[in-house]
Amino acid sequence: MFDRARPGALVTLCACALLAMTSCGTDSNGDPGDEVSDDAVLITQGTSPTVEGLSIGLGSVSGDEARLSIAQPEQQAELFTATAGETIEVGDYTVEIFEVDTNYVGGSVRLKVTPPEDA
Repeated sequence: MFDRARPGALVTLCACALLAMTSCGTDSNGDPGDEVSDDAVLITQGTSPTVEGLSIGLGSVSGDEARLSIAQPEQQAELFTATAGETIEVGDYTVEIFEVDTNYVGGSVRLKVTPPEDA
């Protein structure tokens, strides 16, 4: 039975469990993910920011897959489906996918873009 004399203990236990779950670098499936790079960016569904010269849109997240629209400067966008741990080559650019998350409203992806060396 629950000990009503120690409600703080239960709160502390829950807080510790939550901290342990959120601080261990996992993807949305709870599998250990790659360590996220310090210069990785978070892109949320419905946005299309420019990262290191690439326009990257996140169309949707389903399960562990992200559907991305990626356009190089002055070119048509290409469509990609990617999961955490994958690397996408777009021309001379490299896009590393660190995390695909369905917990954010609409989904999100954390990635890093490495531009061509001459850019």
